Amino acid sequence: MEDKLKYWVWLAQAAGQGSKTVWNVLDHFDNDPEKVYNAEEDEIFASAKLRRNSLSAYCRKSLDDAEAIVEWCADNHTEIITPDSDQYPARLMDIINPPVVLYAAGKPLRLNDFLCVACVGTRDATDYGVNMAYTVSYDLSKAGAVIVSGLATGIDSTCHRAAIDAGADTVAVLGCGINVCYPPRNRSLMREIARNGTVLTEYPPDTKPIGKHFPLRNRIICGMCQCTVVFEADDNSGSLITADLARKQGRSLYAVPGNAGELNSIGTNKLIKAGATMVTDAIDIICDYEFLFPNRVHSDILIPFEIEKPKKFLPFSLKKKRKEKDVQDDADPDVTEKPKEAKPDTNDTDDQIINTLSADEKTVLSSLSRVKAITAEQLFSIGLPIPTVLSALTTLEILGLAEALPGGAYIRKI
Repeated sequence: MEDKLKYWVWLAQAAGQGSKTVWNVLDHFDNDPEKVYNAEEDEIFASAKLRRNSLSAYCRKSLDDAEAIVEWCADNHTEIITPDSDQYPARLMDIINPPVVLYAAGKPLRLNDFLCVACVGTRDATDYGVNMAYTVSYDLSKAGAVIVSGLATGIDSTCHRAAIDAGADTVAVLGCGINVCYPPRNRSLMREIARNGTVLTEYPPDTKPIGKHFPLRNRIICGMCQCTVVFEADDNSGSLITADLARKQGRSLYAVPGNAGELNSIGTNKLIKAGATMVTDAIDIICDYEFLFPNRVHSDILIPFEIEKPKKFLPFSLKKKRKEKDVQDDADPDVTEKPKEAKPDTNDTDDQIINTLSADEKTVLSSLSRVKAITAEQLFSIGLPIPTVLSALTTLEILGLAEALPGGAYIRKI
């Protein structure tokens, strides 16, 4: 098998990353790279419509570079994954230009058996974007999904971190060699991913990160996954390239909504307008795929049970300190702080608190259940604008009338 690897590596180098013709050549030679290596120029030319400069690369009959790469990988705990390997992600074979080889460091994951979710977004993420990316990725990981992203700063790093914190596997796909970290500041995160999952690339060792590598890298991120989630993206974000590739590959596309007019929400809101499924929590995704992986993916772990997460990443994190209603009930009514707009010398009963609510807040409260958790997205169907619903939920949570559960779900407290 190791002897065969050098021919796969040679072919990948000859064809170049993202080649659209190499698979025509392989098909002509029974998917055997050694036969391609040993073929005559005329036979290779006849196997596919090749430009002369491409043909010349196939006619360079030297295995020196390929053998050096194979040797380096053997010495540096890096696996070379080829299309005839059980570890090669089968879903990649459905895209137009699958990678000829993949270089992998970390766990030998067999991703064909898992729900894989591509999680992408802007490098310049807002607090809202980081909160949503962390919470959704954490919950997806807890439910059994594998998070796949690109190790970039911002959203990518947040999604990888969430998966690691959840004790789950995650996959980072690089736009450079397996021994090159980009950006350099993520070197420690890259090491953690290698311990808790897999680092993948189609580029040979020592390949530097350059701009044209990353759009090609993105086809692998979404191609090896059943679906892609975009958390935050401005109008020119590279994440929109990944979203477009996911559509072309026939993959499901999800996007997290943002405030209208916010720069980092322009891209995701456009995706939703164009038909992407709106995501407010992990359940929106998990329920679409749970039936495909009944022994691996479980939505019941997310609702209604509380999942412990770092507090700074809680969904819809509140800047104000939540008022403790139970303390108010037991306190002397003459010294207890009154709810907003409450009349003096009255007790803080449930009815009095509810009476201080606006009409919209009362509508949202009446839509909540005391026994069944309801997601924010389900509440959007009551006819109120999304910002109004989210603002009302925040108020209800502060007053102790509602409780936020993992995944952006809510339950009524009184």
